[in-house]
Amino acid sequence: MAKVITYCLAIFTALLFIGTLSHAQTTQPVADLTLKIASLKEEELYFKFKAEDKIVLNIQEEKGKELSEIEVLEYPSVKRFSTRKITKLENYELTASTNAVYVFRIKNASVGRRDCKVKIDRISEKVENTAFNTSVTWITVSDTTWKITSREGIIRYDTTFTTLIKREVIKEENVEELILDKNQRLHSKANLKTIKSTLRFSLPKDQISKDKEKKLVSWGYWLGVDEAGNKAWEQNSKIITKVIKGGASMFLTPLGAFALGIVADLSVPTMGEDVEYWLTDNANAELFNLGKEFQFRDHGKGVAGFQKFSSETLRDFSILLKNDNLIQGIDVNLKVTAIFKVQEWANVSRIETKITPVTGKIQDRTPLIKQTKKPV
Repeated sequence: MAKVITYCLAIFTALLFIGTLSHAQTTQPVADLTLKIASLKEEELYFKFKAEDKIVLNIQEEKGKELSEIEVLEYPSVKRFSTRKITKLENYELTASTNAVYVFRIKNASVGRRDCKVKIDRISEKVENTAFNTSVTWITVSDTTWKITSREGIIRYDTTFTTLIKREVIKEENVEELILDKNQRLHSKANLKTIKSTLRFSLPKDQISKDKEKKLVSWGYWLGVDEAGNKAWEQNSKIITKVIKGGASMFLTPLGAFALGIVADLSVPTMGEDVEYWLTDNANAELFNLGKEFQFRDHGKGVAGFQKFSSETLRDFSILLKNDNLIQGIDVNLKVTAIFKVQEWANVSRIETKITPVTGKIQDRTPLIKQTKKPV
C-alpha cells in the first residue's frame, strides 16, 4: 500500500512540474543596440510581436542628454506609448493586443547628436512561441492617387433633323434631234439646168421654263454623193453601234455620236463622184446664188464630208452645193443633227442632318503612383 501511495505522489509531482513549465515565462531579446541620432532627426525600429506578448523597453542616452520624444506605435498609426523630454526609460512594459508590427520611434529635436542605448525584450508565457522571429519583412506597395484637372472641350454632339424642300434636277440627258435629212439632185454642166443648189435649215431655239430646260450643246452636218456616200453612212452606223455597245438608242445617227464627241472621226469613201460644198448664213447664200463673192464658215470638196460645231447664238444656216462634172449629174444626201441637253426640275423633299458640337468642362484623371515600403 505504501508503494502505491509513493508512486501516485511521484506522478502528481511530475504533472505539477510539467504544468509549471508550460506556464513559465520566457524572455527573448529582440534588440540590443546603440542609435546615433543626428540633430533634428529621428530613428525608427520595426519588430513584430504575437498577441499577449509583453514588450519590455529600455532606452538611455549615453551622456544623459535629453531626448525630445519616445513613441511606440502599433503599425501603422495606433499610438501605444509616448513620452517627451526624457533621458532614460527603464523597464517600460506593454502588452501586444494582437499579432502586429510595432514601431519604436526616437526623436531628437536638439542641435546636437544623441547616442541612445536601446534594449527591447519580449516575454511570452507560451513555450511554443519562444522561437518566434521578431524581424519584419519589407515589401514594396504601390499607392495610386488621381490628379484631376479640368479643361474646355467638346462633351457631346447634338444632332437635329430638318425637312427642306429643294429645287433639284430630277432628270438629265442628252438628246439628238435630226434637223435635216434630204436628197438633192445636182445636174451636170452639159445639162441646161442649174448645177448649184441651196439648202436652208434652222436649229431649234433653246427652251427654258420653270420645270424644264433644253439647251443646244453641239450640232453637225454630213453629206455624201450617190451610192458611195450612202454605203459610207451605213458603215459608220455599224461602227458607232459597236463603239457605244448598246447605247445606240441615245443617238439617231452616227453624226450625233460625232457631234457629242463619242467618236473622234467618221469614215468617208475615197472613190466616186464628188461635190463642192459650203456652210454659210442665209445672207451669204443669196450672194452665192447671184454669182457674187460670199463668206462661209466651212468649205470642202469630196465624195463625202462632215463637220461639227459647238453651241452658238446663230440658228439659221444654208448648205451650198455645186457639181462641176461636165456630163454626170449627182445625188447628194444631206443630214443635219443637233445635240440638246435636257434637264427637268422639281421640288424634292430632303431631310437635312445638322451635327452641332457642344462644349463644356472635361475632367482629365491622371494617375499618380507612389511606391512605399511596408513591414509585414
